[in-house]
Amino acid sequence: MNEAELTYGLINYSDLIEPGLTFKGREVNLAGKRCDLLFVDKDGKDLYVEVKKHVDVNGGGQLMSILNKGKELPETKQKKVLSVFEWI
Repeated sequence: MNEAELTYGLINYSDLIEPGLTFKGREVNLAGKRCDLLFVDKDGKDLYVEVKKHVDVNGGGQLMSILNKGKELPETKQKKVLSVFEWI
């Protein structure tokens, strides 16, 4: 499975991540950084999802960068961040 297939699966089977998610977009901007997927949960919170084929230092670093950038969003905008990796 490649990263594109994993992304497609997450979009089409988002209830496996969390029941009640609504898909909002791909390659979305989060305070100047790109994040792979954006969903909104049943409570209206944004869920940013970063998809990686393999677990590595860069993937974790990108997730931390996204988390730090997310702090720049208005306090009224609630958010969650999830990183998804394929386990072999």
